[in-house]
Amino acid sequence: MPSLVISTNVKIDSSDKKKELMTKLTQVFYISPSCALHLAPAPAPAPRHLLQLFSSKLHLYKAVHFVVAKNLGKPDSFVAIQINDNQSMMWGGSDEPCALCNLASLGAINGKNNKAVSKEVCNLLQEEPFGIRSNRVYIEFRDVPRENMGYDGSTF
Repeated sequence: MPSLVISTNVKIDSSDKKKELMTKLTQVFYISPSCALHLAPAPAPAPRHLLQLFSSKLHLYKAVHFVVAKNLGKPDSFVAIQINDNQSMMWGGSDEPCALCNLASLGAINGKNNKAVSKEVCNLLQEEPFGIRSNRVYIEFRDVPRENMGYDGSTF
């Protein structure tokens, strides 16, 4: 049930580079007709290069979804991502690009996983076109008790 919410003051819409970057994207990832993201047999680039491959909001969703599922060891069917872009935000008295993130999960919240998610999400957000420096990103990690998470008309 991992869910990651990213709020940022950056408007995420740079479709100008979409065609160029989609070529790079298909070299590393295979996107099925249902928009599921699968690793291609070729080795993936280092996380700091991932954002260059995802120029639109949809592609950022997919990249972040992959990061959360991989690092928390959760099935894709339970991972939910929400991105609230173009928000009115200020950090340290400045309106420079910044992001506040909240990751909630039933288990799998621990030091090792949190550091891995934090590193990869920050790397995704700091590359162009977003340009959010990692020292302007907070990520809150919450391990939610099963009885406190509703799903499908009940709780876990």
